[in-house]
Amino acid sequence: MHYKNSVPSEAFFKIKYEDLMGIFYGMTKEIYVGDRSQVRPGSFWTSFETDPYLKITRSDIYGRCVPCIESLYFQIKEGKELINVELVNNCWKVGIILNSEEECLAFLYYYQEIFLSARPVRGRFGTRDANLGTYLLLFQAESETEKDILEEELTLCKDALQRPAEIFIQKGCASLYHELLGPWQAWQAYTPIQKPDLVPQLLSHIRKLLFWDE
Repeated sequence: MHYKNSVPSEAFFKIKYEDLMGIFYGMTKEIYVGDRSQVRPGSFWTSFETDPYLKITRSDIYGRCVPCIESLYFQIKEGKELINVELVNNCWKVGIILNSEEECLAFLYYYQEIFLSARPVRGRFGTRDANLGTYLLLFQAESETEKDILEEELTLCKDALQRPAEIFIQKGCASLYHELLGPWQAWQAYTPIQKPDLVPQLLSHIRKLLFWDE
């Protein structure tokens, strides 16, 4: 692991998005940033990965994400009151809430400068609603060990950069599992639905997410 003890000034967090992207594309780097994709008006996300072609990210869409979301859909569609969460046991997200895409890129840039590791790193940043003025920077982990490492690394970056937000942990897709089942810390192998009134809305959301209603 390579470590650099340099901290960008506060002005670094005010660099324009386009210029920060230029920094990434103009340097020898370990983290590659993909294209911004719009989920719906006002909601857009950008993936990043240590592989220049985002191979793990692309592979996981159909290898992990779609089967997991489909499993949840069919369980609640069949009226099951206990949800099998086995498929999300090794799906962790370690993140921080920031104020803009620029802050996400600046944080990611600093993380890259400190933790130039051979370990693959991937995730995404963006917002569910641009009008809220909050953006999420999420790192993906496939084990509790990797989750703990990322939490420690991101905390060090946050403290060095004096960002006020706390590092948080998600399990699975927060907009799906957390909404339906409550906090992940209380999940069991088969977890009871906490908010049954959300089921119709969630089914509709998943169908749109998987493009089944096009």
